[in-house]
Amino acid sequence: MERCRKIYERQIQVFSFISDVWTNYALFESRLGELQRSRYIFEIAIAQQELDMPENVWKAFIDFEISQVGQEDGQLDYSKARALYKRLLLITKHINVWISHARFEEENVGDFSLARQVYEDAQAHFRDNEPEQKEERAQILEAWHQFECKKFVNEQGLDSERAQKVFAKLPKKVKRRRKVDSAHQNEVGEDGEDDEAPEGWEEYIDLIFPEDQAESRNMKILEMAHKWKQDEE
Repeated sequence: MERCRKIYERQIQVFSFISDVWTNYALFESRLGELQRSRYIFEIAIAQQELDMPENVWKAFIDFEISQVGQEDGQLDYSKARALYKRLLLITKHINVWISHARFEEENVGDFSLARQVYEDAQAHFRDNEPEQKEERAQILEAWHQFECKKFVNEQGLDSERAQKVFAKLPKKVKRRRKVDSAHQNEVGEDGEDDEAPEGWEEYIDLIFPEDQAESRNMKILEMAHKWKQDEE
């Protein structure tokens, strides 16, 4: 075993930027029952500044902690895996992390309230902090709606109040037109001068969220009320 360890250690010295090298070493220790050594290797791996695919190390670490639930002390304690999800969300707010976390709470833990909270937090994040990421926000809402439609989550499924509330948040697709400035695509004319390409229009699909429209209307009402009050004074 010590010879194997030395080989793994040599590998991570030479190929410290390769995620699979770290993961293989950690899982090797896990198979030997050296769980603390395995965790130690995972921790060193996710702390690396340069990894080719860090998401794979995080996933392997989380899957490892899930696999250990009930193995060490017989207790169904998912806190270690949950803590890893929370640490990962401090580093990245990628949509896949949010959805994976929510499904972990639903499928592994069986805590629908926690799964719902993750979806709520994810939707709020994209709404408030990354409003330009409309596709991601829409995907979160779609995943959330599918979750609420499951009959083991809500007895009435699609017709449940929770499912209907999430459905009301789903965006509507609207076809729009926008001006395209192609002046940067200049071509040299016969007279040797640049001929600017004419500006054109293109169609695109925009996502309109009912929640945003309602908030916008409320803001306008408040602004109008403030103006009326100023006029009266």
